[in-house]
Amino acid sequence: MKKIILLLLAGITTMLCRSGQAEAGHDAALQWQAARLSEHAMAQYSRGRLEEAKADFEAARVSLAKLVGPCAPVTLDVRNNYAAVLFAMGDLAGAEVEHRRTMALRDRTLGRLHMEAIASRHNLALTLMFEGKYEEALTKERCVESARRHLLGRNDPKSRQARRLRMLIEDAMKNGKPSSVPSGLGTSPVLKA
Repeated sequence: MKKIILLLLAGITTMLCRSGQAEAGHDAALQWQAARLSEHAMAQYSRGRLEEAKADFEAARVSLAKLVGPCAPVTLDVRNNYAAVLFAMGDLAGAEVEHRRTMALRDRTLGRLHMEAIASRHNLALTLMFEGKYEEALTKERCVESARRHLLGRNDPKSRQARRLRMLIEDAMKNGKPSSVPSGLGTSPVLKA
């Protein structure tokens, strides 16, 4: 009787292991598919095919959120890229919403002083500036500038980038609109591969 029970348990264990391997293989295939979709979206973005890039980034974000979770770094990178596409398309309100969500999730999961969280705050400040929300943009970018100066040093390129955006926002507050965007700042939050 013991042998029969042990054989049954061994058979059940084998079936469960195979089932788990099948699920793991399925998840790996879905992750690979989401990564390919994100790469395709990056290529579409670089070619100026923004509608296609938007659709691909959104599909990749949804897939990755299900597979690895909505707070996983790769999912947040895709969410950031989706927001950058919205910005490039001129949907500043949509870009603002996505940048706020990405920033909040990165702050919560990585911490406010993590470089990715700081980058999200910078992207939000840039978007807010172009929306004419100068006070909030300035507040966000001052935080970015302070954090980068503290973490990276005053002369690091990222620190200088934050200083340039802060100065641009201050100029916009005086003149009522942003002047020309200085080189090295870009007109869209940076996509991350």
